[in-house]
Amino acid sequence: FIQAFNERSIEQLLSHTTESVHWFNVSGGKMLTETSSKNELGAAMADYFETLADATATLTQVVSSGNYVSTVEQVTWSHDGELNSQCSIGVYELKQGKINGVWYYPAHACDVAVLESNIVAPEIGVLKETRQ
Repeated sequence: FIQAFNERSIEQLLSHTTESVHWFNVSGGKMLTETSSKNELGAAMADYFETLADATATLTQVVSSGNYVSTVEQVTWSHDGELNSQCSIGVYELKQGKINGVWYYPAHACDVAVLESNIVAPEIGVLKETRQ
């Protein structure tokens, strides 16, 4: 899917989705339906590629659980000769090996450093191995 995105191949991108694929944007406590079908997703991607013709995506993190795959995606593009990038969390629902639903969360700067002081200690203390 990401390779098809980077090649701007809408046909190949859509080959990884179900006919009823939904794309949702989640922001500020609201979820908006962006597309409700493979055809609508194809049209939305055509518009996206028309606007950002050189956009490329990289998965910086991937976690899977059951029929869901969560990613942190970094998209890079140029505008007026300047290179830009942003990250977003995406959650993909799979159905029979194809993408059936996508939830995208607000874009954010990719280089946000996690400060050690922001790490919360476990409430129950340090876990110890209990095997006998």
